[in-house]
Amino acid sequence: MVTVWLALAVLGPLVFGALAWIIPSSRVRNVLVFIATLTTAASGILLCLEAPARITLEIPYAGQAVELGLLAFILALGLKVRSWVVILLSICQLAMAASELAVTGLHHGESAAVFVLDPLAVVMVLVISLVGSAIAMYGIGYMDKHEHHAPPTAASSGRFFFFLVGFLGLMNGLVLTDNLKWLSIFWEGTTLCSFFLISHDGNTVSRRNARLALVLNTIGGAAMSLAGIISFHAFKDESLSGLIARSSVMLPIALLVFATLTKSAQMPFQGWLLGAMVAPTPVSALLHSSTMVKAGSYLVLRLVPGFAGTPLATVITLAGAFTFALASALAISQGNAKRVLAYSTI
Repeated sequence: MVTVWLALAVLGPLVFGALAWIIPSSRVRNVLVFIATLTTAASGILLCLEAPARITLEIPYAGQAVELGLLAFILALGLKVRSWVVILLSICQLAMAASELAVTGLHHGESAAVFVLDPLAVVMVLVISLVGSAIAMYGIGYMDKHEHHAPPTAASSGRFFFFLVGFLGLMNGLVLTDNLKWLSIFWEGTTLCSFFLISHDGNTVSRRNARLALVLNTIGGAAMSLAGIISFHAFKDESLSGLIARSSVMLPIALLVFATLTKSAQMPFQGWLLGAMVAPTPVSALLHSSTMVKAGSYLVLRLVPGFAGTPLATVITLAGAFTFALASALAISQGNAKRVLAYSTI
């Protein structure tokens, strides 16, 4: 049954979110979102009861296909928002993915998705599935009212809930996977969710801030892709646990840590999180306070055995301490509730 609970926790929110987007009826959409939150919460709890567990899924061609499709979509998005940084980094990531594919071919074994349920993953899954589901449920009533005063440029509530609810599944996949390719896929998926949710209202401010979030998080995503390709060529291994065990090569770990700094909005990458607060309140609560930025904290904790006692640990400590001190001082000086929330999150 552990595979069933895993599928419901990761794919369930994406499926229910897609249905909520497709079906035009607001009443049916609200029911689907409500069912999605209950299903996600229940599957998260049942999955955690199976811990410890290691699940290996042989999914032929899925990793390569999803990765290439996702990067192509980000490239198209970069062209749409006219960001040369996103365009160039997406092209570089596509080139890295193609080079790996040229080496491995479409080998069945290379598509294996490995998920690990250990104590750290259990904590994260419970936060995502319980706190995240509660926030998404709150969003049902919030968005009913938001539609009445949203600008005419705002996207549909169906699209909003697809990315809001689907984000829960992507986050569950991110904290459970032990495969660097799938980690990168889930990582980039949360970046896309953030972009579309921040830009929901469609006005100039929301579009500008969504673009900044896309740029900064794409920089981190490119660093993660580079870490994966270095690990693959150095060790012929795409597992996160394998990279940590071979910590004699620190560059991939350092690149992953850099990616965490962008995702968790550590200084000097804090700008996207401040700008993200223009999004509807459920977005601020879910992506930018309780879950998305925790992806960076989670990955640092996961990598600790690989960099403990090294100069990289000192760099991480100093970066975190500097951010903590400065953001705390800025938080208590704010008069706007969302800016207080943003700085305290950072």
